[in-house]
Amino acid sequence: MRAAALALALLAGACGPQRRQWRPPSDAPADGATSFGVVPASADFYIAPDARAPTVSFASTQATRAPWLSDEVVAVRVIGQRRGWVAVETLGDDGAAHCAPPRPALRGLRLRLYVHARALGAVTVREVDQRFPDGTSIHLARGVPLAGAGSGRLFRVQLGEVNTVVRLDPNAVGTRYLPSPPVEPGPPAGWLSGDALRAGVPILGQTGRVQTSEAEANTLVYAVEAAGSEARVELRPRCGRLRVRVPAHVVRSADDLITGEATATPPAPPFAEPGTPLFWPGGREAGTVTERIGLGPDVESTVDLRCFARALRARAEPSVVLCVRRESLAEPGAAARGLAPPGR
Repeated sequence: MRAAALALALLAGACGPQRRQWRPPSDAPADGATSFGVVPASADFYIAPDARAPTVSFASTQATRAPWLSDEVVAVRVIGQRRGWVAVETLGDDGAAHCAPPRPALRGLRLRLYVHARALGAVTVREVDQRFPDGTSIHLARGVPLAGAGSGRLFRVQLGEVNTVVRLDPNAVGTRYLPSPPVEPGPPAGWLSGDALRAGVPILGQTGRVQTSEAEANTLVYAVEAAGSEARVELRPRCGRLRVRVPAHVVRSADDLITGEATATPPAPPFAEPGTPLFWPGGREAGTVTERIGLGPDVESTVDLRCFARALRARAEPSVVLCVRRESLAEPGAAARGLAPPGR
């Protein structure tokens, strides 16, 4: 009883008040992904196409974050649209080709959710190349999240750790996209300090500034061309390529770089394997596991399902309950013994 009460409390906290009793609808948008999009993390994500359905939240707990930052949007696969509702899926571990930074709390989870059509955010829907008289330039991939920056066609774009403002043609802006092929950045030629970026030292297109809002954001450069007291350097952040002007003295040598690879921590049991179906409490389909994930504390059990509290945003308390069939759940000792979970 106490476990069931905790599960209900978690769902109530994530879903907010409901106007009246909700029952799952029988219809849903048709399957068949045709595009991708981004949705603000602060938007309402419903577990069914019904305004009375429970919602889940992806909003950051960092209240100081600027609302236009692309890590405040969720990249999604657009599955279908019907009656003003858009069916979407989170990307699981397929986010490398997309411009919105991955959300670690969603890694391994391909969740089926629904949003109002108007919740889809603005993105670049074609690749953008602009060259400026001062020798600087910018390239944007498809799917870069955008936010209006004043009047006209000015937009602020977030590319990894850096951001800038660009002027875009109307036909380059939309709400659905197909991702550009990923490009390997190559070996770095040097780096710029976070202090230079926070001060907006790099110049793009005469008066444009390239800067960062990250606390620590030293940024690699991949080409350096000396021009007297200035240098033109190339930044290759996520989904962009920027050739900018900087004072020559702020370019640091590649010899000073410290590199290393982080070691991933394996998930603690119990865990679910890729392909494991996920359910909401009550049995409605919630999505699929895309890589081995730890499931966290067990908060509810039924004859067929075991349910677990999950956090869907970074550094947050568990805010939603997800369930797996008992036969799909790996036992605590299975990983050490090299065994597949029961029923697989």
